Amino acid sequence: MPFDPDTAYCVDPLVALRPEPFGALAYHYGNRRLTLMRVPELVDLVESLDRYPSARAAFAASGIDERRRPSFEKALAGLERSSFIRPHADASTVTGAATTDSTAQGTTTLGTTTMGAVATGGVATLPDLRPGATPRPAP
Repeated sequence: MPFDPDTAYCVDPLVALRPEPFGALAYHYGNRRLTLMRVPELVDLVESLDRYPSARAAFAASGIDERRRPSFEKALAGLERSSFIRPHADASTVTGAATTDSTAQGTTTLGTTTMGAVATGGVATLPDLRPGATPRPAP
């Protein structure tokens, strides 16, 4: 199903987002993909999707310049193809103020780079992968 900006979306429950200075790392525990979201506004938009009746409404509420909409829709379409976001299971329960292929592995769109990942697990946050980092207990 192609990305539809008039559909309600949410982050897949198997996805963990880890804030970074450049934006965020997103890891999908189901398909083992890692995506770099290199635009902080994209991270904020993705995190807010489940609060609006459509991706278009989330974008309108985000304050992002309307001229950038095509780039953000392209990024959201790539995130949907890679299963990082998905249509909201029950759009009728979405609350919030509404205002006016193949896999994407190895491709880059606005602020996202998707690549195969090697980590496994099922916790809600991403591990700190820096050398010498102290492992954090699962929440």
